[in-house]
Amino acid sequence: MSIPFFKYHGTGNDFILIDNFDGTIKLTEDDIILMCDRRFGIGSDGLILLEESKHADYNMVFYNPDASQSFCGNGSRCALAFALHLKKAKPEGSFEAIDGIHTYQVLKDTYKMGMRPTGVPKLVERELENPASLKPEPKHFFLHTGSPHYIVYCENVDRVDLYGDAHEIRYSAAFRQEGVNVNFVQRSNDVLYVRTYERGVEEETLSCGTGVTAVAISDYQEHGGERFRLINTKGGQLRVEFEPGNEGYDKIFLEGPAEFVFRGEWEL
Repeated sequence: MSIPFFKYHGTGNDFILIDNFDGTIKLTEDDIILMCDRRFGIGSDGLILLEESKHADYNMVFYNPDASQSFCGNGSRCALAFALHLKKAKPEGSFEAIDGIHTYQVLKDTYKMGMRPTGVPKLVERELENPASLKPEPKHFFLHTGSPHYIVYCENVDRVDLYGDAHEIRYSAAFRQEGVNVNFVQRSNDVLYVRTYERGVEEETLSCGTGVTAVAISDYQEHGGERFRLINTKGGQLRVEFEPGNEGYDKIFLEGPAEFVFRGEWEL
């Protein structure tokens, strides 16, 4: 069976997109893992099936490269760009994902995605034993924004031992079973720089949409200021806006680009 696929990226976070509106494509975990493999497959940070939805314009079914599932912020923008190509989306509407219904809006050069409401970032005891690259000892936060995120503020993200420090958190007793994404954040003159280690990918990605959303909210919780943040990642800049409430945050929007890379066929 030959499966047509499209490749998109959102600020360097790349995804395989497949039209499954007729429901005929059935992928196994092994299929997904192989297709996402950068040496033996197509290569990507995740795979997305677009399917029919009874509650919205389309259903975004997202898989990490290890075939686990979660919500994906950057992937949702790529899915919208693909849905527009398939004429399954409008300038403004909604889509279904694993965590519920999300709104979307097509802007001039970017896509604005509604995120689900979330709680208040939790200040947590540090999980790292003695990370020399992060001294002086940083504050750590935890927040779930469709995927679980552990946030570490540090002096210089480029000097972080990302794999060593992230692994220590990701595979700690607290997070070993479910897994957690680990974000290292540098704050300089109100500008935020973020590097992210993603569970399921199990390495650094150039950008993480749910990650920068968690970072934006944690930064507001700690420093106040404007109810939006422009956040720089290795793959580009993203904008997050939100409204704080008594028990958490609502009206959360993630905005950024999504770009077509190439198309092809995969023999199943």
